[in-house]
Amino acid sequence: MAFVTPAQYSLNGGELSPHLLARRDQNITSIGVKRMDGWLPLLSGPAEACPGTIFVTKAKLREARLMRYQFNRTQGYQIELGANYARFYTNDAQIMDGDEPYEIATPWNAAQVAELYTYQSLDVLYCAHPRVPLHRIYRTSADTFACEPYVLLNGPLEARNADKTLTVSASATSGTDIDIVATADLFAAGDVGGLLEIESPAFGTTPAWEAGMTTAPGAYCQSNGNVYVNAGGARTGTVAPIHIEGTESDGMGGTDINGKGPYGVQWTFVHGMFGLVRLTEYVSPTAMKADVLRTLPTTNACWRFSFGAFSTRRGHPGTVGVWQERLVLGKDATLYGSVAGALDDMATRNELGDISRDQAFRYPLPSADAILWLVDDQQLIVGTGEQEHVVMAAGAAAGAGPGNLDRGVPADNGSIPHKPVKVDGRVVHIQAASTKAMQLAYDTNRLLRAESPNLSRFADHIGEDDSGLCEIAWLKEPRRHMWFRRTDGTLAVMGYDPAEEYVAWATRTLGGGLKVRSISENTDPAGRYQQLWIMAEAGGESWVLRMAPLRSSKNRDEQVMTDAAVRLTGPLTSIEAPHLAGRRVDICADGRPIMDVQLDGNGRFALPFEARDVIVGLRFDAEIDILPPAGGSENGTSLGKVKRCHRIDLYVVCSDELEVACQGASELTNLLRPQVALDTALPLANGQHLIELGSDHDREMAITVRRIYPRPSTLAAIVPHFEAGQA
Repeated sequence: MAFVTPAQYSLNGGELSPHLLARRDQNITSIGVKRMDGWLPLLSGPAEACPGTIFVTKAKLREARLMRYQFNRTQGYQIELGANYARFYTNDAQIMDGDEPYEIATPWNAAQVAELYTYQSLDVLYCAHPRVPLHRIYRTSADTFACEPYVLLNGPLEARNADKTLTVSASATSGTDIDIVATADLFAAGDVGGLLEIESPAFGTTPAWEAGMTTAPGAYCQSNGNVYVNAGGARTGTVAPIHIEGTESDGMGGTDINGKGPYGVQWTFVHGMFGLVRLTEYVSPTAMKADVLRTLPTTNACWRFSFGAFSTRRGHPGTVGVWQERLVLGKDATLYGSVAGALDDMATRNELGDISRDQAFRYPLPSADAILWLVDDQQLIVGTGEQEHVVMAAGAAAGAGPGNLDRGVPADNGSIPHKPVKVDGRVVHIQAASTKAMQLAYDTNRLLRAESPNLSRFADHIGEDDSGLCEIAWLKEPRRHMWFRRTDGTLAVMGYDPAEEYVAWATRTLGGGLKVRSISENTDPAGRYQQLWIMAEAGGESWVLRMAPLRSSKNRDEQVMTDAAVRLTGPLTSIEAPHLAGRRVDICADGRPIMDVQLDGNGRFALPFEARDVIVGLRFDAEIDILPPAGGSENGTSLGKVKRCHRIDLYVVCSDELEVACQGASELTNLLRPQVALDTALPLANGQHLIELGSDHDREMAITVRRIYPRPSTLAAIVPHFEAGQA
């Protein structure tokens, strides 16, 4: 038998795939573990017991979700969205209107809320869903909000009709409730609310404007694709009319050296080459009522017309973002960008009738896959079910816009319909099968091909089967953890710092059978750190929870280490937690654990002693399974050989007692020596602690470390002492 002490000084490799258990040739196995549930891997090496969650309130409806709204660094909000309503949270509490939660009406049903895609720009949260017109939620004061449709001007439009036998005509060129008639079946009830653009076939006998020409009041001319009527003046000036509303002069008056003049005519805009209506009422497949938004150029039958891109019939944008001062909308496989600097203007032509680079654009991707998400940077990153695209200016000398857009495909992983996060010039998204987290790195200097590593490659089991990844929240401070909601109602967490090549996974199951419905994040009231907010299903209702902050070395307050917890201050001789009525809970009273007690039907429990600071909540598992040791024996590795562990050294930082189990032997570490009086809170332990074990002989020598009390623990290193046989 050989005596072996293979120390594991770091656990920041996190939980590893079962496929790696025997791959001791991989460096990651020296810092990884077999299982890490309820603990957080830290970049600095230790594993820290995950904090608990704080109960905020019950959601109005069971099928609700949380959504981030960050007004500024120190004022973060959470929005509780459910069927046709929104409620709001800030400064760790729900916003109230008197004795009732403050609430506004919204247009989305429960199924649409679950699919809603949002993007925040300044104080506006744009909300997109393929079956509901684009809306915006915005702040009207520190504790009031509004939700309203976001009305787009001048489009966007589909491609122009190409069938010259199919025409439309109008009963008037201006006004409301006019008739639009088609020569064949063209319309449907779903067209109500949509746009229709009608183009002038020609200006016929209308004379073109010329400088110095003679004209009379009431006479017409055409200039830059627009028609004007003389509102006063006899001889034109030298400035061609280009205005698209009102009356303006084409000259300054006066005469030339020959005494001719005066020059300058007042021209009133009549109509342009393109008229626009909003369809207001369905009459028949060949007829609709409409309101004129831009004067129509003719009432005659015309085959040059275009439908608006968005309507109930054609669908609405499912994604939204802001890129290079443009509002960008994704519908199906097409991108629609607004006029640069005017987020609500979708006009493709300027006042001169030209398609300039700053006008709105329509850019279809060469794929039938719908656009699922957008990420703005110097380029626009677009995710679909099959590929990731990078859209940019085709020519570097001019900005992105009509006629100057190009595209590349840096990766073809595909995605689920959930918005990714951007971290240090990298996009992290969930791959189409929901099993992997992918990192898309792209070159902002125009390089289209880039590596797209699988961030789950060493923990590929985390998203498999019924535990697929489906939602992301990024908490860059204080510990750089990325949280994932899983389809089985549990959480996964990934420590992530690409600059340090640091990726480490763990899992987190909520206590008391709670299931995660949605996750979100915002900054804490001080604006220093990010908070994880959780919508959790508890039986037939949903609870709004907030994960307790990670502790720091200077924070001496007792940390919340249970789920759906409440903190009560006293002096107290009894506690009350109505939302936990009838449940079994753990209590930490002035640092003294009271384990596994049942609250009565009102959520009450009589304390065995008076306490001033009491935390009560649901217990959750916190266990680490160490990889089977592979330290050398007398004839090579000890992996798979008979072993017997008789001692384990733990190195801890500010920890309560831990339980260590090995091959049927389970011992409390007894870190806290000497024992102190039972009416005093036990101090947290630091440094090295030796645990003597009487374990059996075993080939695997499975070691488990678990947190047993609702108090903090940090495991910095573990050193097993064992004997290894030759076979």
